[in-house]
Amino acid sequence: MRKYFKLSVLFALLATFCACEPQPTQQNDEPKEIGKGYYVVCEGLWGRNNASLDFYDIVEGKTTIDIFQELNGVSLGDVANDVIEKNGKLYIVVNGSNCVMVVNKKDAKKIALIPITTSENSQPRNIIDGGDNLYVSCFDGNICKINPNTNTIVKTFATQGRNPEQLAVSNGKLYVSCNGGLDFPNYDNVVEVYDLATDNMLKQIEVGINPGTAIAKDGYIYVQVRGNYGDIPQEIIKINSQSDEITERATVSMSCFDIVGNKIIFANTDYTTYTTNYQTIPLNNLSATPEDFITSIPADKTITSPYKISHDENNIFITDAIDYVSNGRCFVFDYAGNYTLDFETVTCPQKVISKK
Repeated sequence: MRKYFKLSVLFALLATFCACEPQPTQQNDEPKEIGKGYYVVCEGLWGRNNASLDFYDIVEGKTTIDIFQELNGVSLGDVANDVIEKNGKLYIVVNGSNCVMVVNKKDAKKIALIPITTSENSQPRNIIDGGDNLYVSCFDGNICKINPNTNTIVKTFATQGRNPEQLAVSNGKLYVSCNGGLDFPNYDNVVEVYDLATDNMLKQIEVGINPGTAIAKDGYIYVQVRGNYGDIPQEIIKINSQSDEITERATVSMSCFDIVGNKIIFANTDYTTYTTNYQTIPLNNLSATPEDFITSIPADKTITSPYKISHDENNIFITDAIDYVSNGRCFVFDYAGNYTLDFETVTCPQKVISKK
């Protein structure tokens, strides 16, 4: 109750009686925008309900651990696998919680939660922007089509391949890596192609066992084929999105990769020597001898377990899961491979999205 000391005694008494009635709370509907920096989606640990959306403020030079929970008072959920940005919103795929969380990029506030209910355990994995709609792959063998204007699922269709995961879009088509990972060691070996206009499957492309990350660039789809982690080696393949034919393939081991400009940037860990290389290969010659990517990094800085490589228009982000249990880190490099900075994150940091 406010006290107006300079008013008359009579007005003060009236104010006292009025204060006994419920008083309206002044609301500020204008969202408070957070500063410039980097959002990092972190998986957390399975079954712990501790997935996180962290934010590193460039000006203040500090990380707000789980800014989503801090500003919304609720958890992001259990195991966040992927994120994309569309129309000022972040769409975060939360695997263990079987949902897509929609977040306002401006202020990190929750906009909507989209349940993924294709089965009792749909396990949504990855998300891609298909233009008018978003597509989410589910490990139970389904693809969900989301209208980003209403934040609702408008269609669900089943894949023929097992355990669809990584997604790419090119030439009016959706490409889906089906790895069969839940049937280990009986992996699947196809990338399926769908017409975005009808959602009908056009073709299955046999690419080799255990296909993983798929990225579209300049009319081609680059797919990591992971083999069996034993006698069948890893490869990178190139699919022409006009003909849907494989035009090139090369034996390259990658733990994670991204495409920046005209080259692939990837990390590869040799588990016999426990050393990791960060290298590049040109898109027009996948069999070329890899070149080193990192050109400068302080002697006291070490990336222990590279988990995800992503980029914006100026920076390359390499996240470090360290021991996959404790908090991780995000390392920032320029396009020439020069170290810029690093900052703390929660467990198993995934993709980074910049906020200007």
